[in-house]
Amino acid sequence: GTPEVDVNLRLPDPLEADDCDREEKTKTMAKGTPRRLDRLTEVFSLDDLERRIMLICLLPEMSLAYERLFGYLQDDVTKRRPTIELLLRLLGSSPLENLRLRRYFSSQANLIRHGIVSLMAGTDGSASSFIGRFLKLDEGIVSYLVGYEDIDIRLASFGEMEVLHSGLDDIVLPDPLRWQLRRLVEETKASSMMPLCYVHGPPGAGRRTVARAVCAELGHPLLVVDLARLVENDSPLLPESAIGLVFREAKLRGAATCWHNFAVLGSGAAQPSLVNKLVSEAATFGGLTFLCDWPLGRSDTCR
Repeated sequence: GTPEVDVNLRLPDPLEADDCDREEKTKTMAKGTPRRLDRLTEVFSLDDLERRIMLICLLPEMSLAYERLFGYLQDDVTKRRPTIELLLRLLGSSPLENLRLRRYFSSQANLIRHGIVSLMAGTDGSASSFIGRFLKLDEGIVSYLVGYEDIDIRLASFGEMEVLHSGLDDIVLPDPLRWQLRRLVEETKASSMMPLCYVHGPPGAGRRTVARAVCAELGHPLLVVDLARLVENDSPLLPESAIGLVFREAKLRGAATCWHNFAVLGSGAAQPSLVNKLVSEAATFGGLTFLCDWPLGRSDTCR
């Protein structure tokens, strides 16, 4: 059989290669390709203060000398990462300004809500006052900023980034489906809204092949996720958190997402919450999303 595609219209760009030489970087910048820091700032709508907070948190990840510096600045050698109190002192100009800056560390602040920075308790593990909490830059964000090309290591057991070359003319498709996908590509190029596509069919029908071909036409890489493996994953990363992390990684890499074995979320008592999480994240993602599996209503898992 052949795959079928349901499109429900409802939200990425190439990243600079950090290992190119200075001349190549200059050429790339001249073409307007944002650097990774600029990309992260743009994707998550960070303002100048949020960007500065993130860079300060990056320092101890770059050199252990900064751990000693933070200990000196905080008059405590055990404080090797910046606390909220230190950042208020560094970035604020008055007690009134410091009160205003506290909102940057609330649970709904950009840096915290997107998991870019996390708040940690005191060095002894005990609960600390709000301004005594330490800030730590997420390991995936660190890897991205320093130029690693691989996806976040926490996604490696169930996700893979694919760079695509075979477009719609390079695969075997019935003419009506090829025309439908051509229209999808053209409408996507012309719109700021990205579609959520449900690609269904029996094993071997070419569901992921269709997703790959569409992404190749659009010039987007594709982050493929095996939901069966994600749900069975025995790492400390909870499935709900993993779904959010996938979409964050796709945003940073300018990639579409392809969720294979989508029907596995239709079984098990806890799975409906995962469906809600995936759909709600897709609605605010801003990129192309493919859900791949048997037609809706089938609970079989297709490898």
